[in-house]
Amino acid sequence: MWLSALFVPKRDLWPQDPTVRAAGRLRGLLLLLIVVFPFEFALPDFTTAWRHGLTSFYALAVAIPLACLVLVAAAPPGERAWTARRAGRPLSSLAVAAAVVVAAVLATDDPSNPFVGVLVGLFFIVVLGAVLLVGYYHHFRAADGHPLLPALVAPWPLWAIAIVDPAGGHALAVLGPAVITTCVSVWEIVYLHRRGLPLTAGAPRPSA
Repeated sequence: MWLSALFVPKRDLWPQDPTVRAAGRLRGLLLLLIVVFPFEFALPDFTTAWRHGLTSFYALAVAIPLACLVLVAAAPPGERAWTARRAGRPLSSLAVAAAVVVAAVLATDDPSNPFVGVLVGLFFIVVLGAVLLVGYYHHFRAADGHPLLPALVAPWPLWAIAIVDPAGGHALAVLGPAVITTCVSVWEIVYLHRRGLPLTAGAPRPSA
């Protein structure tokens, strides 16, 4: 399925670690909950969900390339080319999602025929929803670029939402997931460092 091929990581760079997988699932779930169920566990507020979705996507669109650049620059000279090639996987996934986001925004922006605009808008909303749900959960195949990449990029979309839309009395519902995601990411970076994968190691070779 194209969604799986474009947005679900193969995780072939590092031996399967149930603890790391659990950390990734928690981060992905928290991001989806804040986007789809903003502020509280109630029926989704489409307007707020759309705003949160775009805010978090913009944050990932900046964080992923920057984190890839940092990992490539920090890698040993002999590993930089390989690390850069691996970074192409999450970047290509992000580029496909960006094309869908732009198409959805343009399709719903002041259509000449309101009926056609609604149909096209609904189509792109369905496609965009599928792309963002799968893409957000896996942080656009970040684990296929570098095992540390998911931990480096995961906190930024949640903090972007917390800063742009603090939610007044529901601030804890936004800040809580951002703080939890940050703590989980810091723990994962330290955990992988202790297991032999520091930030300066470059992307490891695929495991057999």
